[in-house]
Amino acid sequence: MCQKFCELRCWVTETFSWCPTFSLLEGVSSMSLEDGQEYSKVFGILPYEVDSKQISLCRRPRLWWFNWEITKKEGYLIYPPETSHSSDYGAIVLEAPILPSTFIKPGWKLTNPEGAFATFCTAQPSKTPRFKPSGLAKCTHRDLQAWKSDRHRFPPFQYNYSNGVIHKKHGWRMLTIEEKESIMGFPIGFTSQAWNKTQRSNRPQDFDDCRMSLLGNAWHVGVVAALCQPLLCAQGFVPSRTMQEVMNLLRPGNAPDLAGRLLRPTLEHPQPFAAVVSNRDDELELVRKLSHLVSAKGTDVMLTAETEVLPRAHRLRNSLTPKLWRWKTICGWRWRPTENLHPEHINKLEMRAIYTSLKWRLFRQRVPGQRVFHLVDSMVSLQLLNKGRTSSRKLRHVCKKISALLLAGNVLLILAYTNTKTNPADAPSRGHLKRKWSAVK
Repeated sequence: MCQKFCELRCWVTETFSWCPTFSLLEGVSSMSLEDGQEYSKVFGILPYEVDSKQISLCRRPRLWWFNWEITKKEGYLIYPPETSHSSDYGAIVLEAPILPSTFIKPGWKLTNPEGAFATFCTAQPSKTPRFKPSGLAKCTHRDLQAWKSDRHRFPPFQYNYSNGVIHKKHGWRMLTIEEKESIMGFPIGFTSQAWNKTQRSNRPQDFDDCRMSLLGNAWHVGVVAALCQPLLCAQGFVPSRTMQEVMNLLRPGNAPDLAGRLLRPTLEHPQPFAAVVSNRDDELELVRKLSHLVSAKGTDVMLTAETEVLPRAHRLRNSLTPKLWRWKTICGWRWRPTENLHPEHINKLEMRAIYTSLKWRLFRQRVPGQRVFHLVDSMVSLQLLNKGRTSSRKLRHVCKKISALLLAGNVLLILAYTNTKTNPADAPSRGHLKRKWSAVK
């Protein structure tokens, strides 16, 4: 890998010879002395050891090689290498107070308030223990039982009592994937796009293992932000911030703008923007604000951070939680088979649901000449209605009917993606409820 990195860095330097180039390389602190020396010789610079335990609830000791200068400021303690030998390295200590309750689900508490969780590892489930599992000698009988019941997914030391959270009623457990995401500095649900919806529903246990492995191989966002900020600040890309200010922006539910708060919801409250859902007028105001967060084509709501560049086309969309609003069932029925007793395709059923919603808005609510905000859990429907056309014969008929309603009513349809698990319209389509055109306004 070291040789590949050297080749890649040389290629980038030659290709972009007209501008300065910078390199960043990461390695585990537990790597052998020979490997560390080889990395330092290839890079030409001694590394610095950085751990995330002072700025988050997890340990993540890593060696970092980078070729730009980091100066001491608030929240940064820098200890340069004492010698120039390839086996030596420096240390950077990052400091920022931590509020554990913002990273743990409500009702749960740390079993070891004074320390941080062990380094998050990849999930490798196995029916039998692997060869020489790490930390086995220091585990108690309780730890071994928890390790066995969890399919030996992680090394035994991960199941220590001090490496979990406890609840008065539910007892002890390990961290969930959402809690690990927030501790690592990622938005909650960041790794959920790893698999498509069919794979998630058919293999939920494997899906959770995949997400755990992604976090086990990931960088800590706070550490990378701390290392890259001096470089980006010197180039004029980002403002200068202290370590505490950086971690405040990464804390769930603490973003300064609406899009940021929707991207980084809190674990304590399902509604990240709870201040705007007290009554119907506030719900409408929230819709108006979300309608301005449209994609580059102006067709659907895109939740992106203020630092992200908005591309022209998106394949992965962040889910908008429906719990920002109050919902009531206007009409609901189970999907019926067609005349030949074969059920319709799910994509056509999703399109018919949107068509029914538009009919209710135009003929019952009588809202012509307005923008209509609609949540969908089907990416096919979202993409198809954004284009306004389709090559599918099965979907073309419904698409034309929806387009006719939009043209006749002078309505602009603004779509937003939501996850199927949180979609309030999913349950009425599967139950026995049949109630059409309720008087609810």
